[in-house]
Amino acid sequence: MQQQIALHSNGRVRVSAAPKSRFQTTNPKVFAGGDMVRGSDLVVTAVFEGREAAQGILQHLGVRATAQH
Repeated sequence: MQQQIALHSNGRVRVSAAPKSRFQTTNPKVFAGGDMVRGSDLVVTAVFEGREAAQGILQHLGVRATAQH
C-alpha cells in the first residue's frame, strides 16, 4: 500500500511539529525540511531544519543521538 504525503494548499509539504516526530510527513517513513516545507528561505534555515529532521529520524528509529561537537 502506497501512503501519500499531505501538502498545504500552497503545495508545500505538511510536517509534524511534535517533538517526538519533528519534520515527519504524513507518510511515517518520510521526513522533510527546508524549502520543501517553508518555501524559499535562507540556507542556514534549511541546514537547521535538516538537522532537526535528522533528530526526528533518529527518534523514529529508536536510536540515541550522540553529542555534537
